[in-house]
Amino acid sequence: MNSKLNKLDYFTLSVFVELYEQRSGIAVARQLNSTQPKVSRALTCLREVFEDELFIRQQYGMVPNQRAEFFYPMAKELARQYQQLSQALAHDYTQRWEVNIAAQEHLFRIMVDCLNQTRTELGNGFGYNLHPWTPDSHKQISLGQLDYCISINPKHSDSVDQHHIGSVQNYFLVARKGHPVFEQPLSLANLLHHPMVLFNYALSSLKHHRIEVAAQELGSAIEVAMKTSSMSLLLEQVARTDHISILASVFALEAVKERSELAYVNITDYWRAQVLSPHSNNEFQFYLESKGSADSRLTEIFARNLRDKIFTLQSKQDNEQPH
Repeated sequence: MNSKLNKLDYFTLSVFVELYEQRSGIAVARQLNSTQPKVSRALTCLREVFEDELFIRQQYGMVPNQRAEFFYPMAKELARQYQQLSQALAHDYTQRWEVNIAAQEHLFRIMVDCLNQTRTELGNGFGYNLHPWTPDSHKQISLGQLDYCISINPKHSDSVDQHHIGSVQNYFLVARKGHPVFEQPLSLANLLHHPMVLFNYALSSLKHHRIEVAAQELGSAIEVAMKTSSMSLLLEQVARTDHISILASVFALEAVKERSELAYVNITDYWRAQVLSPHSNNEFQFYLESKGSADSRLTEIFARNLRDKIFTLQSKQDNEQPH
């Protein structure tokens, strides 16, 4: 074995990986909670070991060359294994530590059930701190300010691990009990006859709900009384008014079931056939996102419990009679 490899400690490998992903020595120092001189010394060591420049300084940062491109996947995997080994040595699962997790509010109850189950499997060795999901949650994961978040259709990031936990398979029409919409034939025209309260899954006011797009495609008017990223606020509005809402996923349905004044009907078949575009049958995908240094054992068990919970809820819904 090449004796020069003995110089590749965890920090030096991390500099290689972060410099490849960040393209900036300043950003690498910040990400690794280090200093620029220390990062520069690690880069010098890397160049000696690999007998190559690896990164070329250009106007907009440090650009990896072909040799760096070749070694990056191996270096990233080695750094990951170093981290896992460190976790295994450092974590005594009989001792407590805290993990920070973000999700949208209507996911909290299901997430807490899965976290409690995970705690039991790990001997109650950790506590958790719940945070509301924001558009910055993905960035907070990459910066190490959060350990986990549950996201919908997140963007890929080299510094964030993504674990698929489920997809939206059901769509529901929700309104107060006794609402005339439940007596009308199911059609887009009849739905659009009523004021809408729409859930903002993307947490961005610039993102259009699918029914808004469908109405525009048909040249039909749509009255959106309110759009919100708060499920509790949406359900309160629907319960107190003649507004209706279209909600996706069994997560949302669990919140609806807690409100005795609300009724719902499963409109999945109609929604997929008449409203969704042919290529968007799996419009929303749920992921557990974790920072690269998150405890691998906890992550594996937590993701598995979330997948099992989603599968159980979806199976239950498939066998449920219409409400």
